[in-house]
Amino acid sequence: MRELHWTLVTVTQAYRRGEVAGLSVTAGCIEFVLTGGIDGGVVVKRDGTVKSYHSDAQAWEAIEVIKEDSLFQSPSTPTHIPRFEPAIQEPMTVPVIMDWQYWEKRRALVMELNEDIPPYLILPEVDRVLRHAKALDVHFLIDTLWHTGARISEALSLTRESFFLDNARNSYVILTTLKQKVRGRPKKGEPKSPPKRLVPIVDLRYIDAIQRYIATVKPNKGEPLFPMTRHNVGYQLKKLGAGLDLPVENLTPHVFRHSFAINALLQGRNESTIQKWLGHKNGETTKLYLKVLEGETNHLMYGMQFSMCVQ
Repeated sequence: MRELHWTLVTVTQAYRRGEVAGLSVTAGCIEFVLTGGIDGGVVVKRDGTVKSYHSDAQAWEAIEVIKEDSLFQSPSTPTHIPRFEPAIQEPMTVPVIMDWQYWEKRRALVMELNEDIPPYLILPEVDRVLRHAKALDVHFLIDTLWHTGARISEALSLTRESFFLDNARNSYVILTTLKQKVRGRPKKGEPKSPPKRLVPIVDLRYIDAIQRYIATVKPNKGEPLFPMTRHNVGYQLKKLGAGLDLPVENLTPHVFRHSFAINALLQGRNESTIQKWLGHKNGETTKLYLKVLEGETNHLMYGMQFSMCVQ
């Protein structure tokens, strides 16, 4: 434990640097969590002390337990703290509220109306897969496919240099779109190498997972993060999915790519953005995912009149 005294100005500056997550300011106290693991002092408690944990994962679990705790003001700060509204909010501070049970039940209708929609999972189902994936490399590979929508060939070619990790507002991965790689001698005006694309990373838990995986595996510069073949990945996923009673016939790497696209669509991301994230050369390929929403037209009926009003 160590003493910590923060003023509102200090908290504001830390927030803008991306060092603060879950900021909530009220009259009388400041409740927040410092990002960056034990080096950053993970949890600030009501008594004004910082508690350090052996890992970031343990710290995040502790946050749920002591989330009612908050940091008292330093005696030098005013009695009333005005509400703090940052100019640019962190993505993590504005979560999308989703009724996942609705979308789980809705899938049967979606598949009945559109037989060409590829098999997909929704967030709670992916979470269940991750909780059962015990092998470190398999777990992190699934996590990466789910967060980036990468093709398996693209994921297996990732190196530590592929990731740029700063905070939830400025972290990303660069994927090489191998399906569009140049074959033979390029024509005039065509790129000489496969195109690259940027996929943002805003999930602080995944950012932490990337850092922990790289720190554990310690890959050399330019060395692939996953010492696995496509065949081995397919075998591992098939074995994993066999005991989970998932709504897909086979658990494959591409299921997570489809799931990433559906997840982005359900949470309001537009078609052109999803196309860029997936690296689709043809927009018609991306349009296939829009069929998931074809049955969502009930709200358009609201206010329509079908009966004469009885006087």
